[in-house]
Amino acid sequence: KKLKQTGQSAASFIEGKRLFSQYFQEKIKAYQPEDCIAETIVKIEEGDPLTEMLNLSKVHNIDLIAVGRKSTSPHMQILTKRLVRRALCSVLCITENPKLEFKRILVPISYDRYARYAVKRAVEFVHDHPEVELVCFNAYQVPTGYHASGHSREKFAEIIREQSKKRYERFIKSVDT
Repeated sequence: KKLKQTGQSAASFIEGKRLFSQYFQEKIKAYQPEDCIAETIVKIEEGDPLTEMLNLSKVHNIDLIAVGRKSTSPHMQILTKRLVRRALCSVLCITENPKLEFKRILVPISYDRYARYAVKRAVEFVHDHPEVELVCFNAYQVPTGYHASGHSREKFAEIIREQSKKRYERFIKSVDT
């Protein structure tokens, strides 16, 4: 229907997609080392970007989705958030003007299985890149009803901090590295 409205034939539309795909493959190859044997696949699909990315990641058994994140575009922020929530594989969000030399990796931990996966992958990365520092982080909040315990806010915060340290010790021992 869209082709009829624009006066474009199906054959010329398919040829346009093929040429566009070829153009991007050539651009990608320009950044690859000459001895690179990785296959480059360029897909151009009509449809909702999120749905198409999720479908493509399933069909091609994708391990990692690398997505650019423009900090000033609300649409991209929403798309990226939804992609991170719904993707069955890992998602790497790359900001504008990234520096691709990693010196420190922050891994927020909440002591659940997802944090365990993240720590395990980060430890594996650091093992292969010993110059990288791994920073594990857990945030806690003192609940508003702390005063009912009979402790001051500072004392209650100290109790929570000590509990968190103990949980971290148990947690990190449970990470099979």
